[in-house]
Amino acid sequence: MKAKEKRTHLRNDIFYTFDIETTTLITGTDEDGSPIREAIIWSGQFYDGKTYTQVRSLKEIIRQFEIISDENKDQAYKVACFVHNLSYEWQFMSDPSIYDFDTEEIFALDERSILKCRIGSAIEFRCSYRLTNLSLAKWGEQIGVDKAVGELDYHALYTPWSDLGEKPMHYCEQDLRVMIAGIRNYKKVYKHIKDIPFTQTGMPRRDIKNLG
Repeated sequence: MKAKEKRTHLRNDIFYTFDIETTTLITGTDEDGSPIREAIIWSGQFYDGKTYTQVRSLKEIIRQFEIISDENKDQAYKVACFVHNLSYEWQFMSDPSIYDFDTEEIFALDERSILKCRIGSAIEFRCSYRLTNLSLAKWGEQIGVDKAVGELDYHALYTPWSDLGEKPMHYCEQDLRVMIAGIRNYKKVYKHIKDIPFTQTGMPRRDIKNLG
């Protein structure tokens, strides 16, 4: 990753959405004989409203962060990347092997409620769940872009090496299409990415009414 510099503003011409899908595996047993469970990432998705990218492992996600950082290195401002429930993705992103976050690069309500975090001077991640206070399915209903409910078999075991069928792939992509459409609505109301509040409680009631 790039050196930790400060760029205080966000670009308004582009923003990303990011999501992961995980599977929980039993990797052994503890001293009491209870199963040890570990979550692994089997898909990571990125979408900027034009280009959709799907990768299949944590290593490839790290590489995609590096690509976005490199593409933005000559820009005066950081690029925003929205994540629906950033606190969950944070469990993986905060591994020092991905990026060694400084305290000043994290803005949280508490240790399990991350509102935003920053990778150096290039990318600022923001939590769209805290912004909307809605599930992705409810958010999609509100804006008229349906989440692909029912297209992912939650009883199936997906791994980074699984051959994904059409429905799981569509499910992954549609989540980000909901997010892109939703954040574009916020941009219409607030005009600039940097002015979108971090939480719904920071929004005047008139602005909430304009988001439907």
